[in-house]
Amino acid sequence: MIRPLPGSTWLDGEGYTLFRVGRQRPMRAHRWAMEQKLGRPLERTEIVHHLCGDKPCWDDDHLEVLSPAAHNRTHHVGRVASPVARARMAESHRRWWTPQARAARSDMIRRLWRTQEYRQKVVAERKGRAAKISAQVISLWKDPAYRAQQIASRRASWHKSRGLPPPTNKSGQQ
Repeated sequence: MIRPLPGSTWLDGEGYTLFRVGRQRPMRAHRWAMEQKLGRPLERTEIVHHLCGDKPCWDDDHLEVLSPAAHNRTHHVGRVASPVARARMAESHRRWWTPQARAARSDMIRRLWRTQEYRQKVVAERKGRAAKISAQVISLWKDPAYRAQQIASRRASWHKSRGLPPPTNKSGQQ
């Protein structure tokens, strides 16, 4: 049964329906629908699987709760990595995650950090990025048209979030 969503809705970058009520954090609609159906909050590890395959759908008849392992089995049934791919993954894992490899990485970072030139370089890069971003923001805000557009946009979203009519400017236009 599709329940009406309270508040405003939109699609996120992954194609799921999100909604927000008032000032709450946005929530994925399919997780909310499953919580309503079960009558309890979902655990963070529980995955809501779309039986219909339609990501924006929040019809609780099209949803089921699965563990991560069961969800992987659902999507990867019949998939088998080739021997070459398995060998590549094993080699990559061995090189990166063995205790010896992890120790070597941390030793290398410690040695680098002990050198003053490296520390100065890292700090300079961080300051440079921050200064560049600050300069861009300041130059944008110096433009009166940009500043007026940003202020109007923020006012409109503030009014909308409180269910108020859109603000009007001095000439009576919205």
